[in-house]
Amino acid sequence: VLEYCEHHQADPLPTIQVDGGPRRRTNISKWDQQFINVDQDMRFDILLAAWHLDIKSLVDVGCQTVANQMKGKSPEELRKFFNLANDFTPEEEVCGISLVSKAILLVYDKDFQAQIRKEKEWANDR
Repeated sequence: VLEYCEHHQADPLPTIQVDGGPRRRTNISKWDQQFINVDQDMRFDILLAAWHLDIKSLVDVGCQTVANQMKGKSPEELRKFFNLANDFTPEEEVCGISLVSKAILLVYDKDFQAQIRKEKEWANDR
C-alpha cells in the first residue's frame, strides 16, 4: 500500500462528484495492473487496507480488477474463484447470483450500463 501511495503521490486529488454517484474507473494504468497482479489473498488484504485508510483510487483499482475477473463467470466458477461453498437452494442460487452479478456489472461495466439505459429508455421520457 505504501508503494502504491508513493507511486501516486504526485497525482492530482480526485474531484468530488456532485451527483453522489459511484466512482467508475474502467481504465487501469499499466503500473496499477502490475501492482494489483498478486494472488487473491494479497489483493483482498490490499483492498481491506485501502478501504480502512480511505485510499479511494486503490479501492477502485482493486474492485475494478476483481470485477473484471468475475465478468462472464458462471455461479460455480465464482464459487471456486472465491472459495465458497454452495449453500443455496436451486431457486435461491438463480435469483441471488443473477442479482449480485448484475449489480457488479452495473457499477463497473460501461457496455452493461449502456444496455440497461437502452432497455430502460422509457423511464427517461417522464
